[in-house]
Amino acid sequence: MALAATLLQAGRPADAIVPLRDAALLEPSDPIIQHDLGLACLEVGRIPDAKRAKVDPRRHYNWLKDDPWYVHAFRQAAIEAGDSLEDRLMETAFDGNVTAAIFLLKGLKPEKFRERVDFKWNGDFQQLISRLSPAELEVLEKQMLEIAADGDRQKLAELQKQLGPVVETTAEVVENRSSSA
Repeated sequence: MALAATLLQAGRPADAIVPLRDAALLEPSDPIIQHDLGLACLEVGRIPDAKRAKVDPRRHYNWLKDDPWYVHAFRQAAIEAGDSLEDRLMETAFDGNVTAAIFLLKGLKPEKFRERVDFKWNGDFQQLISRLSPAELEVLEKQMLEIAADGDRQKLAELQKQLGPVVETTAEVVENRSSSA
């Protein structure tokens, strides 16, 4: 239990889970062990395990909102979990799993193995816009306005005002696309 407490205090909840689980097996009715185990599981995103230890998962979201230390510890745990998963995926790929190998290659060599979309533009602006997601449309609009304004804030405001109808037309295209899907 002392090791688990030390690991928790050091901001290493993932490493504290095994000693806490061992302690819980030896003393299953100890509420402090159950509490610490639940919190450690919650901090590393193991919500089902945290629920079994009777820790309310809403605590996690409250801590993310209110506790900067918890936010840092959670981000670090997410990085460590991602690294572990990446290592495991690498092992799986080298063990002959083709799907894992393809997935890794898409990330490691995107210029060669990324998903490709065959799109030939026929000059129809509406067709081009209809293929973009709302987020892509926002980015495109922002970039176009910034280029057109060339750093001039007043010119940017004027362009945004002038483009109101174009943006509304774009929103209609997106809305029509999503309602027909």
